[in-house]
Amino acid sequence: MEGVRNGVPFVAWPYFADQFVNRAYICDIWRIGLPAVADEKSGIVTKEHIAGRVVEVMGDAGMRKRIEAMMAVAHESIQEDGCSHGNFDIFVESIMS
Repeated sequence: MEGVRNGVPFVAWPYFADQFVNRAYICDIWRIGLPAVADEKSGIVTKEHIAGRVVEVMGDAGMRKRIEAMMAVAHESIQEDGCSHGNFDIFVESIMS
């Protein structure tokens, strides 16, 4: 969520557990990143592939527009009247009571 909050597109390279679900959201649903893909022969993700993906995500205007829209929503949610701010207040109140 830090990447979304800061408006940063992703190169997703899942390794364990929920990271595969995160990659699906980032790449397939939200379309704010690209997956790192291993070479078919060696099974290795090369530094050249990663460098190419970084160039792709940084140069994709549509992706930039989507991540900026998500960033705006994330910023709104932490404002005084935002849903995340309100949920955090409820959490703190429940701990204190």
